[in-house]
Amino acid sequence: MKQSKKPLIITMLLVSLFQMGMVALSPVVASITTAFPGTSQTVAQLAMTFLCLVLVVFALFSGAIAQHFGRRFMCAAGMLLCAVAGLCGTFFTVGLWAVYLWSAFLGAGTGLFVPAVSSMMIDYLSDDERSKVAGLQTACVNLGGMLLSFFSGILATQRWCNAYLVFLAAAPVLMLSLKCIPAEPKQEKVQAAADQTKSKIPAAVWLAALQTFLFAILYFAFSTNVSLLISERALGGTSLSGTATSVFMLGGCLFGFIFNKVMRTCKGATPCVAFLLVAASYLLIYFTDSVGALMVGAFVGGGSLSLIFPYFLIAIAGKVDASVSVISSSLILSVGPNLGSFVSPMILTNISNAVFGPVVAARFLLAAIAAIVMAVLLFLLQLRKKG
Repeated sequence: MKQSKKPLIITMLLVSLFQMGMVALSPVVASITTAFPGTSQTVAQLAMTFLCLVLVVFALFSGAIAQHFGRRFMCAAGMLLCAVAGLCGTFFTVGLWAVYLWSAFLGAGTGLFVPAVSSMMIDYLSDDERSKVAGLQTACVNLGGMLLSFFSGILATQRWCNAYLVFLAAAPVLMLSLKCIPAEPKQEKVQAAADQTKSKIPAAVWLAALQTFLFAILYFAFSTNVSLLISERALGGTSLSGTATSVFMLGGCLFGFIFNKVMRTCKGATPCVAFLLVAASYLLIYFTDSVGALMVGAFVGGGSLSLIFPYFLIAIAGKVDASVSVISSSLILSVGPNLGSFVSPMILTNISNAVFGPVVAARFLLAAIAAIVMAVLLFLLQLRKKG
């Protein structure tokens, strides 16, 4: 890897630490229902996942934002919004509406820097560099989620709003983004805007976005329900919720380091493996009620993210024109998964309540069954493609 690219790669990895900002709030879902009496579990979950909806809106316009302002601006502005949410969320959360507002700040920031980082990996790195950095970047995404959720859970033990303090760590990364991410010459932006009208987004990108959308519905069932599950089973409080979410992210972090080996072995079946990991995780959580089993299930399920996202980023790299790299990567890594995470509570909670009653654990069973169905369908499609 060229020495001149190392500062850029390090900066992209540090920015990626904040990509899973939503999980920093997962330990306090149960606390939100207590802090604001009359708030239902679904509304409390949506307060956390609202950032995903805002993220999608910004991600859809990421191509135009990149053309006019550049990707250095997108990363720096994203870090600034995260830091502001950290400060305001801690001291100015005076109602449920404020939880939604600060979630919107986090969503806007994430919607700016995620497409910027992923498209820079496509445009600035060679095939060999990309395959190495993709797994490492996903490991950093999960490492960030692990650190954010762990420390937010600890901070929230005194006062639940203190969970937002973890986002103040984005401030130094803001300065690094301005220093290490190259400015894109104006003529390149103008040319990219002209090429944008000529290039089309490949069908492979839309198919990958659909799969990450469906995957996210199931994957984020853990983050939106773990706090409620721990409360339902009387296993502990916000600190344990933060620890469980951190172990979930730890699984993703460690699986990111072995992504290359898994992809070389499984090839096109890698997404199937990701869905099967989710199923195995949730079945273990549903059928056992000990803290140890919860941690093992969290670790296994968390590893699934580090298999499916970098796989699609590498799979579409050679099929996407540079003029649509920002919006293409945005569809796969931002729009698809964040739409899925936003609707996850509405779909899983409502269906589970209708079928099994208001039992939080049953949501994990429903998600496990759906993950198995998806794995089988994808495997059959892979066999058909080979045939």
